[in-house]
Amino acid sequence: MEPLSKFAFKFNLRRYTVGPPLTRNLPATDVLRGRQVFFETCAVVGSSGAMLSAERGTEIDQHDMVMRFNNAPTAGFQLFVGNKTTHRVANSANFNWRESDAEEVIQVMRSPQVTPL
Repeated sequence: MEPLSKFAFKFNLRRYTVGPPLTRNLPATDVLRGRQVFFETCAVVGSSGAMLSAERGTEIDQHDMVMRFNNAPTAGFQLFVGNKTTHRVANSANFNWRESDAEEVIQVMRSPQVTPL
């Protein structure tokens, strides 16, 4: 039986391709900020402790886009999770948190629960 960490990496390494007709209907750059919208390769990096079971940092950093979540740090873990972060998705508990000013932060905000009358 394989160790869980090896299985997790095999399970999570997937390749997806997005192409026409979606890409031809979207702008090549962000219309508000003029930044790149499409990337050739992307790494979506979780913050699970399982990431520490394999040294994937160099592989992760080779991608054009590296997306992380909430306040998952890279400092001190570069060998395992890489150093590069281009995009970060953060919930309201991590409002405006980032490791570097170069990161694009996608802030997920939820309205308070409203009790129906």
